[in-house]
Amino acid sequence: MTTLFLKDEEKIIKDIENPVINISGKVIIKEINSSKDNNYIINLEENSTLEYIKKDNNFFNRINIIINASSNTKINYNYAFECLKPCKINILTNLNGNNIKNNIKIHGVTSKCGSSYIEANAIVKKDTINNQVLEEIKILKLNNEESIIKPNLQVSTNNIMASHNT
Repeated sequence: MTTLFLKDEEKIIKDIENPVINISGKVIIKEINSSKDNNYIINLEENSTLEYIKKDNNFFNRINIIINASSNTKINYNYAFECLKPCKINILTNLNGNNIKNNIKIHGVTSKCGSSYIEANAIVKKDTINNQVLEEIKILKLNNEESIIKPNLQVSTNNIMASHNT
């Protein structure tokens, strides 16, 4: 496991094994062609912004992503991949405060023997206000293999805007 502390910077990462990423301020992360199965934990401090851009060609791995968001944070997580073999993506977003804008976009293409299983979970803590959860997950199939998208929004408050598009 590798721990990164990022504050007000732009960072390019590749093949960091099981990273824990702590975000403070405005951070842009670009990740290209990760070649390992990975478990990511991303922690956003209050009043932070994260722009995460991830792109994988020939993706056939498993990744688990946990995003822990505090009050007054903005998350834009953009992931594009091409899948030639079976792949699995799990993403969990914990909204642990107020005024959180969470925008998750995952777009993939499956070809040859590629298939995808994507599970997107968002948990909004009870008694929080003014949160936004937007998830957009799309798969373009160029083969006859099965791909599955499982969205799960667990909302414990009435003061939220939540949307899941597939």
